[in-house]
Amino acid sequence: MTLNKNFIVIFSLCVAYLFLVILDSLVKYLAEFVLIEQLLWARYFFHLIFILLFFLIKKPSIDFKKNFKIQLLRSVLMISITVLLFISLKNIDLTNIYVLFFSAPIFLALMASFFLKDNLSKTGWLLTILSFISIFYALEPEKFNFTVYTFMPLIAGLAYAAYQFLTKLLSKDKEPFTAVFYTALLGTLFFTTYSLVQWTPITQPIYWVGLVLIGFFGFLSHLLIIYSIQLSNLSFVSNFQYSQIIWGAIFNYFIFNIAISDRKLIGIFLVIIFGLLFIKTEMSKIEKI
Repeated sequence: MTLNKNFIVIFSLCVAYLFLVILDSLVKYLAEFVLIEQLLWARYFFHLIFILLFFLIKKPSIDFKKNFKIQLLRSVLMISITVLLFISLKNIDLTNIYVLFFSAPIFLALMASFFLKDNLSKTGWLLTILSFISIFYALEPEKFNFTVYTFMPLIAGLAYAAYQFLTKLLSKDKEPFTAVFYTALLGTLFFTTYSLVQWTPITQPIYWVGLVLIGFFGFLSHLLIIYSIQLSNLSFVSNFQYSQIIWGAIFNYFIFNIAISDRKLIGIFLVIIFGLLFIKTEMSKIEKI
């Protein structure tokens, strides 16, 4: 990448992952006052509205029939990820969710290794083991309440790995708008139908502002990430995912008044270090696709 392109990608990713943490923080806060089903509806309905506005302004030339099956599968994966994470946000600490979720790059490299018929190196396997040990250490298992919700971010991480893998395939089409559009449309249709069955009136205007912002940050963050993958590569983009853990710890402290222990801080540091080393040594295989 050229210097200017490199700067654009780095800036876009920093903003995108910050927006995702803001989105998750809004969901965690609003989950005390609004049903999860309604939060999911807002995530995709307002996401779709912003996409349509974008379409009216930019008027991009798009072939919506191209790679339809892959687009559909990718959309289902993202909707599943959203459901798992939204439920987790209501029941688990924000930082712990990110620690669990960021097994995704490891799952992604494993998928790439499988599909490319190329096994992980010994270093890759060692870093995989060290990464999962670090995740376990960062969770402080003697304090952490392991429930069914614990597995949701892990499953979401696996689904997100598959989502990124498909995103890389679709990025060759140079139509990021299409990828974002299908997810928003499918999510809107499903959650509008589902939430209308048991809709609870939302009387506070400030909650509606929050719902609109959830859709806005969802739309913009994913559009920036897809553009970044197009301009660079999936391995480079994956490096910046770990910034969510740092942002999450900051938001946890200043918004939700949850301090981070020294042990968790060490665990998070190890998760990031081993994760970045893993990406450097193994994820370059994905760029061969």
